[in-house]
Order: sequence, then structure tokens, then C-alpha cells
Amino acid sequence: MSGNERNGRPKTPTSERKIWLDGETVRLLREHRAAQLKARMQAGPVRRDNDLVFCQHDGTLWKPDYITRRFKKLAA
Repeated sequence: MSGNERNGRPKTPTSERKIWLDGETVRLLREHRAAQLKARMQAGPVRRDNDLVFCQHDGTLWKPDYITRRFKKLAA
């Protein structure tokens, strides 16, 4: 991760994107963030802090294939 990504800015000006979210989605993401912060505090130093929105309980990345399989199962 570059220094630019750590301070919240994209690497280049053309990388910046705006997305529009409805109120319900914003509410759910805020709830998710609060739950993540709670889990991080409970886990202590064993949790990896990769600052991810969606991750495993220990803070590590989900494997893309797992996400794809879960999505297909939920969509079916």
C-alpha cells in the first residue's frame, strides 16, 4: 500500500471515483463498521488490521473464489 492510499487519497487524480449510496446502505455500512471496531477491540493484537471493509474475523482478506461461490449460492 502506498503512502497516498494510507492517507485516504488515491494514487492519481484520475483514480478517484464517487459513488452514490441510498440511506439504508449507508446505515448498514455504518453498523458493519461499528461491529468491526468492536471485534477488533475484542481480538486484541492477534487481529491483523488491514483496514478492509469486508474481511475474515482475523482481519485477513477473503479469497476471491470464496466470495464468488458465496455470492452465487445466495443469488440462486
